[in-house]
Amino acid sequence: MNILLIDHNAGSPVLGMEYRPYYLARQWVREGHRVRIIAASYAHRRVRQPSMRGIIDRQGFDGIEYVFLKTPSYEGHGWARIVNILAFVSQLYARVRDLCTDFKPDIVIAASGYPFDMGPAHLIARYHGAKLVYGVSELWPDSPVQLWGLSRNHPFVWLAAWGQRQACRVCDTVVSILPKADEFLRGYGLKDGLFHHIPNGIEPDEWADDTRAAGIDSLTQTAIDCLRAQGRMIIGYAGTHGVSNDLKVLVDAAALSRDLPVGFVCVGEGPERRALADYAVERGVADNFLFCGALPKRQVPRFLRQMDVLYMGLKHVDVHRYGVSFNKIYDYMMAGKPIIMAVDAGNDMLADVAGSVSVPSGRPQDVANAIKTFAGMAEGERNAFGAETKAHVLLNNAYPVLARQFLEAVQTA
Repeated sequence: MNILLIDHNAGSPVLGMEYRPYYLARQWVREGHRVRIIAASYAHRRVRQPSMRGIIDRQGFDGIEYVFLKTPSYEGHGWARIVNILAFVSQLYARVRDLCTDFKPDIVIAASGYPFDMGPAHLIARYHGAKLVYGVSELWPDSPVQLWGLSRNHPFVWLAAWGQRQACRVCDTVVSILPKADEFLRGYGLKDGLFHHIPNGIEPDEWADDTRAAGIDSLTQTAIDCLRAQGRMIIGYAGTHGVSNDLKVLVDAAALSRDLPVGFVCVGEGPERRALADYAVERGVADNFLFCGALPKRQVPRFLRQMDVLYMGLKHVDVHRYGVSFNKIYDYMMAGKPIIMAVDAGNDMLADVAGSVSVPSGRPQDVANAIKTFAGMAEGERNAFGAETKAHVLLNNAYPVLARQFLEAVQTA
């Protein structure tokens, strides 16, 4: 089959996030399908942007055909980002036929997060007689209201609500990483029986290297070795240091756990990193709460494997009542470590994972209690729990499995 995947933010191992389009596409290519991804030239989630040789550029990664459309850069979630989105969508409309002159798709997937790419995707699918899939990872218009801080009366929010209704009306099926998104989408006209939940996952090939220490950034490795020499159980975090990640809760929990032999290592960058480091000093835990900066993606598995427990938190947002699916948690599981997750959402990603703790409240005291529980375990007991998390993710969330489930959901539509 020929599969056309439209995703504004699509990345690759070279470009960085988003990885889901790449991993799904690579698996489909391995199974003999031809895949073309259409993406914007600028997306803030990427580590780097593709080099453009004009307003449209074609590139290839691992057998996947990428088509990048020129869009302006932006910072934050203001009008500049809105212009970036509208520039991408307008170019899709302008090139509805040109994008597929040598590529007759059997399946067209619109998965940019926002609903606006469903308009040109619908035209392409109708012209070629292809099935139209709406890939849902965010719930518009609520997401820009609650996550960007836009007013309900903002013209862009009105446009997003209209776009959501149109997307739900024309799609043949919906595939979402959010397990309860159908409850939201029915309010915009989605018919029963069209919804399929396929979560995020991991690529097992990236975890084939079992080397635990080699190749880690020297500063990060020194921090780990220092805490290890002090006989501390090490709690790790890997990812963005932003307001939404709510790492301040972990710093507060560290202060409540200062009498325990526990250390903390956070890797990653973000707008809150400096403020969090200052807050650790203020709370008196800077000696055992270390911020080490970002690691290359290939080093992250080696970092995670050196931790004893892994942590993730998330600031409460009402839209999360429809569920969440974080890549980070699947990486944590694959590392074979027990997890503390302080997330208030409509689903518990760790409900079926033995030896991990969900703290829906996100209160520092509850996180500290979870830390105390793991600190009281022998290393072998923690490792046994970690082995169960790894077995769970390999069985349920490996991309070879998810890619097949995705096509099965489309073919039954």
